[in-house]
Amino acid sequence: MRWIYDPEVNRYLHYDIPVNEDRTAVWYRRILQDPTRVDFVIEVMNDGERVPVGVIGLLNIDLKMMKAEFYIAVGDKNYWGQGVATIAAKKFIRYSFKRFPLNKIYLFTEKDNLYARRLFERLGFKCEGLLRQDVIHMGGKIDRYVYGLLREECLYAQDSTYPSSYSVT
Repeated sequence: MRWIYDPEVNRYLHYDIPVNEDRTAVWYRRILQDPTRVDFVIEVMNDGERVPVGVIGLLNIDLKMMKAEFYIAVGDKNYWGQGVATIAAKKFIRYSFKRFPLNKIYLFTEKDNLYARRLFERLGFKCEGLLRQDVIHMGGKIDRYVYGLLREECLYAQDSTYPSSYSVT
């Protein structure tokens, strides 16, 4: 994830920089054992090869409350604005509603992240409220919106028409 060090990419991600290989290996082993999350890589086909361009997944999967938290990040700026996030998100959300007995998928996004907010609204997520000073990062207090998508509102959950050049693995 070479793009993690790009300030434009990392602006809304809030990773602890610098990323340490040992700490990352410990984190990775821990998440592999965590039944409350699923994580995938967003890949595109480029000259016949699969190229990783981002990450997508669910956190805090709560089967009792039938909800989970969604995240997505397209880190390779060469693929920004090309529909990769929209296609990957639709495919992944459809998978999530089929794989888990979820009633709701929710997410958090920063108030200032207009691109993400437009993406989530195009996907059918509804803004459910503003969480003031919800995140403290590098001394800054950050407001975030919470968005939700109910299973019954997810019209594309049954749609299977996606370009074959995009995959979520």
